[in-house]
Amino acid sequence: MPGVEIHANMISGILNDNLYSEPPWVNAVNLVVLVVTGLFLTLTLPFFAAGKQIVTAMVVLVLLIFSNFWLWSAEHLVLNLAPQILLVLMLAVFNGFNSHFKSVRRERRIKGIFSQYIPPQLVHEMSEGGDDGFSLDGKTKELSVLFADIRGFTTISESLHAHDLRTFLNHFFTPMTRIIFDNRGTIDKYVGDMIMAFWGAPIDDKEHARNSVLAAYGMISEAKIMADQNEKDGLPRFDIGVGINTGAMSVGDMGSEYRRAYTVLGDSVNLASRLEGLTKYYGVDIIVGERTAELTKDNFIYRSLDIVKAKGKENAIEIYVPE
Repeated sequence: MPGVEIHANMISGILNDNLYSEPPWVNAVNLVVLVVTGLFLTLTLPFFAAGKQIVTAMVVLVLLIFSNFWLWSAEHLVLNLAPQILLVLMLAVFNGFNSHFKSVRRERRIKGIFSQYIPPQLVHEMSEGGDDGFSLDGKTKELSVLFADIRGFTTISESLHAHDLRTFLNHFFTPMTRIIFDNRGTIDKYVGDMIMAFWGAPIDDKEHARNSVLAAYGMISEAKIMADQNEKDGLPRFDIGVGINTGAMSVGDMGSEYRRAYTVLGDSVNLASRLEGLTKYYGVDIIVGERTAELTKDNFIYRSLDIVKAKGKENAIEIYVPE
């Protein structure tokens, strides 16, 4: 601003009693504003995700700028705005980088635990979900569990050399695991020719029953394609049976000091295994329990297969075949 205009503004302020000032105590006010703002952001930003951190910092910046301009226009009081803006930006950038590094470390830790058991998209969801996104601690919740194995596997294994048998199983497990992953399932274990998987943990899935049945359909379809290809390649044909049950079960990190696994336990799990065993007896591909059929009755058409009494249980249960 030219010197003449500065003098003109000074004279105008004197004549209109409208001079802007910095009282002796203004430095104390500046300090208090900095301390309060810094404490607020320091105590809140670390607990927010990156998006909330940006929004919080922007809100604080707007409030500071608005307050400063209000004091300037209404009270003719001049505060030092630059340090306030710099403080907010510095804390926002620091916490942003800190959150990013924590997220990277968290995702690496989750991958180390679950990468072989759950699909990559669920690993990402778990890493983004914060500390409440999942837990390794044991708990009881309603989940859906699936068992699938190759019928007549003993005969098949006796007809193959060890190397060919390993190749056969690897070729079988790979597409089956992919199908389970595509339907948001968690691989529990492979035992011989058997696959065990469950839905609804380590992160919640409201559609766990539906997703488990979809996976079963996909596995049966893929198994038929693989069996046809095996026949062309001179390898044994095979069929699979799938049993699914939904119910309360214990889920968590279980095992010993030497080896642990994220798994499910309980009567509902045992029933799913028995349902898989019944598929051969009834000559069907898939059998589901009562609760699974109840939760997915709007998604699939079921035929009542039989009423059976599970081993160790007093009450009989109805079992179903998806059409």
